[in-house]
Amino acid sequence: MAGMFHRTKDIIDRTADRYRLERTFLAAELAYDEKETGLLIGHSKALVEAVCKSILDEYKTEYASDIKVGKLAKKTMDVFEVGKGLDNKKKTTEAFKKIINSSASHFETAVQGIGELRNDFCPLAHGKSANHVPLDIHYAEFIAKQADSIVGFIYDLRESYITAEPKSEPVRDSDFDAFLDDEFDSVVIYENTYLPSEILFNVAPNEYQKVFEERNESLEDAI
Repeated sequence: MAGMFHRTKDIIDRTADRYRLERTFLAAELAYDEKETGLLIGHSKALVEAVCKSILDEYKTEYASDIKVGKLAKKTMDVFEVGKGLDNKKKTTEAFKKIINSSASHFETAVQGIGELRNDFCPLAHGKSANHVPLDIHYAEFIAKQADSIVGFIYDLRESYITAEPKSEPVRDSDFDAFLDDEFDSVVIYENTYLPSEILFNVAPNEYQKVFEERNESLEDAI
């Protein structure tokens, strides 16, 4: 394969295909190798949609089922808080807003263009006749590279967002541990029994801390 979607391939490898991109990625690469330009555009759009929807789901952000691909990408960008965790957050946020706001419209237009070209040239969009004229491979290559860049850019935003999040070491809480152990079943592996509290704390310590804090807040509100 020629390797058109380098950024997408890197994300698949680094995340063990967490976002389920590999099948569409392989189909897109095959379409490029066979110069099926319409299919290449269709799969390029699908890659952008897949990574956006997966990240929005990951951050529990709702979106309409029929949302346009441009708005979907912009909504995904809005999830990440620029400057979070920095000492001068407000100043940093305002500076980045100027950059992001000026580029967001161009970004959305580019993604929207992928969707519109798919409707015109992809044989899977509304069906095409035998006399359908495919898009020139050079235009399709440009669109595919654009899609790959968008997918990589969104993933980079996510990684930067995680890096900027302030880290604090979670601390075990006996009352919260008792709550977890009452709420969930223990797990037996071979002859060893593992409590829900120790599983959550050791496997997903940040989630342990998050749920602990949310539970404390709800208890305080109930007083």
